[in-house]
Amino acid sequence: MALCATCHVEVLAGPALPEPSDDEWAMLDTLPVLHETSRLSCQIRLTPRVDGLVVRLAEIA
Repeated sequence: MALCATCHVEVLAGPALPEPSDDEWAMLDTLPVLHETSRLSCQIRLTPRVDGLVVRLAEIA
């Protein structure tokens, strides 16, 4: 469950990820700056399927 959004990242490249859960969307919605590719890294399952995923730490507003 997403609780704080301190792990906000922008997905730059890589395999398609599953859609964010309702909890993740709710937490992303609290951020002052949101990008089309914003995700919470704590919600991305690190499996071989996401090999090649490239993310950038989002700026803190």
